[in-house]
Amino acid sequence: METAGTLYATKNNNEPIRSFKLELGDNIIGRPSKEKPSTIEIEGDKKLSRQHFVIKVSKNEDGIFMYLLRDNDSLNGTQILSGKKKKKLSGNEEIRLQNGDVIKAGENIFFELEISDLETEEPTEDIPKHDIGIISVPTTKGGKTEYVMAFCEEISHITADGNYSYLYLDDEESGIIWANKNLRYFEDLLRDKDYIVRIHDSTIINVKKMKSYNIEGRDGRVILETGAKFIVSRTYKDSFEKKLSIKK
Repeated sequence: METAGTLYATKNNNEPIRSFKLELGDNIIGRPSKEKPSTIEIEGDKKLSRQHFVIKVSKNEDGIFMYLLRDNDSLNGTQILSGKKKKKLSGNEEIRLQNGDVIKAGENIFFELEISDLETEEPTEDIPKHDIGIISVPTTKGGKTEYVMAFCEEISHITADGNYSYLYLDDEESGIIWANKNLRYFEDLLRDKDYIVRIHDSTIINVKKMKSYNIEGRDGRVILETGAKFIVSRTYKDSFEKKLSIKK
């Protein structure tokens, strides 16, 4: 059977579940069921319907794979979380998918589509070494901890607020997230993201969002695309400039 890309599944605590190979035709995703079995079955989420959503894979006249996401009249709907396409599908609504699109289904399961015309391997049971590019940001509402999902590449910067933090995102809907964790928590959580860099005791930035960097004495000055300005302290200056490949 010809494979047509990979679907990576993770939980909202960033814990990988496994990866699944997609095939031409309807790929049905849902929780295990003898009455209504799915092509791809995920355990451990009671809000995931037995046949929750479908990814239909086809080929156009040029032999290029096309992907169509359809909510399969699920109880809780299917969300696509990617960029400007953010939308919750219900009933039998459909939307086109592209490489890297992220889907949420059930209470806490996330799926990321990876497209490759060269994939020919059989499906594997191994847990994927794959970064879905989403973190769970713990915040407090009504005295209880809730988790807000944030795309790592949409983080502009993170600033300290005592023992807490503010995350500033490109996404207009999420905007600013107050987190009940300190800056060190996010530094450790995002350590494998080369573009997320600590520049000050009170600041972490996304270097992809930088507009300019100026060296001023022992310190530096960063201006982001949003216009926000920050000091690069001497404590972090060398490692920061090394990240930017600045040679003196």
